[in-house]
Amino acid sequence: MASGKESASSAFEQNILIVGGGPIGLTMALTLAHYSIPVHLIDKGTFPSGKAERQDIRGFALARSSIHLYEHLDIWNSIRDYACPIQEISIENGVGGRQLIFTDGMPSSMSVGIDDAVLTQDSLPPMGYIIEAFHLHKALYDAAKAHPLIRLQEETSVKTTQFDQGALQQVTLSDGSALSCSLIIAAEGKASSMRQEAGIEHSCIPYDQEALVCTVSHKNSHEFVAYEKFYPNGPFAALPMRHNRSSIVWSAPPTFIRTLQGLSEKEFLTYLRARLGDQYKGLALCSPRLAFPLSLQLAKTYNKNRVVLVGDAAHVIHPLAGQGLNLGLRDVAILGEVIKESLHLGLDIGSHTVLKKYTQWRRFDHFSLIAVTHGLNKIFSTSSSVMQGVRNLGLGIMDKVGPLKKLSTQHAMGLLGTLPATLRSN
Repeated sequence: MASGKESASSAFEQNILIVGGGPIGLTMALTLAHYSIPVHLIDKGTFPSGKAERQDIRGFALARSSIHLYEHLDIWNSIRDYACPIQEISIENGVGGRQLIFTDGMPSSMSVGIDDAVLTQDSLPPMGYIIEAFHLHKALYDAAKAHPLIRLQEETSVKTTQFDQGALQQVTLSDGSALSCSLIIAAEGKASSMRQEAGIEHSCIPYDQEALVCTVSHKNSHEFVAYEKFYPNGPFAALPMRHNRSSIVWSAPPTFIRTLQGLSEKEFLTYLRARLGDQYKGLALCSPRLAFPLSLQLAKTYNKNRVVLVGDAAHVIHPLAGQGLNLGLRDVAILGEVIKESLHLGLDIGSHTVLKKYTQWRRFDHFSLIAVTHGLNKIFSTSSSVMQGVRNLGLGIMDKVGPLKKLSTQHAMGLLGTLPATLRSN
């Protein structure tokens, strides 16, 4: 690995350009740098500064495979103090009926604090963690900024690209500088401009739903349980956070979400208590109520003209399973593995032959999660009494069939399939 700025500078001649400085783009840069591969990362916005008005209130679920990735990248220790463990996932038919519990083991030695989430050293590894988006983004940015093999450039976008039919993609940036890139990694989200620039088509199916996101505090502990409740107008999730707080993700038709946003805090908390049930006491709102439109998106191919897609640039799924970021982090880990192996063999990392391996490796994971999230939302988001019976039957079968339940648990933790070393435990 390059030890300083001078050695890193000459290495930048074989440019890999990452477009997008969110958690996916930054993790991609750190993954490649972990393999001693230099990268240039640009973002059209600005990176996190620590200012309260710029903080992202969303709560991200990190599956166990994602934790393994951050452990390998030596990032986890700077993240874990902001993360709350998930020891149990409760899936419920919100209008009455079955409840399904997923757990990887709740040890008797676990201690639950009243003021905060506390786990003893004897506790089994959690199924995952919930972390506020801002803290994850800031930790990744700080690590990338300090790395000699990562060149960060904010408030910069790709102005023009020109594919010369050879080994390089010619790129002009908005600041007037020019690059010759062997590979461009598009990581700038669902509205990816690089996806369009490369001529990659994608399909988009809007849901008749938006997601209202906010953070609430409560006097009692959530006991490390993540709740997912399905109602006829959309799923509702309460995700455990540190300091007796929970991240709320409330999916419903846009008109209903507008109504929730227009309520006073007291009125909103009344509606919220009806959704949460009696397990939380002394509810208080401690963030704005933000809304995001929901859709299913999938690129028809993941690479073209030396551009490869990762994260939401490649796929966007319903947030009901909290797997969107984890799906993108698995993209990152696998693309990093493919690039590392290809460079070791002296192959052209931007060639279709090399990138096809990444596409084939990722397709099953993408399609299976899309099928699960899209199917669950369609099955549960209906008031049909017939479908309510089907829902209860399905949850009952899942609960009774041990291997099926175990398979679903492994999938939720991101541990199914052939995984690169960075997604497995040290």
